[in-house]
Amino acid sequence: MAYSARLLATSQLQILVNQVAHGFAIGDVLRFTGLTYVKAQADSEAHAAVCGMVSSLSGADAFYLCQVGRLNNIAVAKVAGTLYYLDAASAGDLTAVKPNTIGHVVVPCFIATGINEGYFFGNTGVIVAPSGTLPFVPAAINTIMSVNTGYLCSSGGTLNMTLPAVSAVGDKIQIMGISGFFKIIQAAGQSVQLGITVSTVGVVGTTTSTADGDGISLICTVANLTWQADVGAVGAFNII
Repeated sequence: MAYSARLLATSQLQILVNQVAHGFAIGDVLRFTGLTYVKAQADSEAHAAVCGMVSSLSGADAFYLCQVGRLNNIAVAKVAGTLYYLDAASAGDLTAVKPNTIGHVVVPCFIATGINEGYFFGNTGVIVAPSGTLPFVPAAINTIMSVNTGYLCSSGGTLNMTLPAVSAVGDKIQIMGISGFFKIIQAAGQSVQLGITVSTVGVVGTTTSTADGDGISLICTVANLTWQADVGAVGAFNII
């Protein structure tokens, strides 16, 4: 894949990308996978890493990617003065409706100045999170956890904290160790992901704290099954 950059009439910074059979159209919003460009989408943080908008085509195997600036050849009609967001429902598209589904990403990246023109600007976006703070309850015995609840774990040993059997995408759980350790227990089909590390799927998989003061905040990313650390964790965890 080869690149070259150019500045057009000081109103747009773009690069020429050579990508065989790219299949893009003018106005598509893209992200980079590390190997190729694909259409961005606001349905997850990984998919919403916008890096540009297709501003023109140079055959089936090359296109110009606008990184910032004004475009005047957008095919899909826009409303002047309207702020547009990366769409969560349709990859590569924009929407005037701000995403509000928990787990989706708000990425404002285009302001229309006319029916087929406007300004593109890069943006990392913000993940839509549940409103308010979680209520915290003490946990001194093994506990089957409830969604959207925080737990303050205190014991002389290791508490088994079992994931809820029923959860929706966007539900949250927080666990903080006050004294002793805690172990997150899974049911069939369930798993916990911390960064790039994922526990073994099912009842054999566990995530265990290793010191007093360890804590983790989890968000459900697949209903009933998958929980992922939404902002990371405090301390080191033993993940099996």
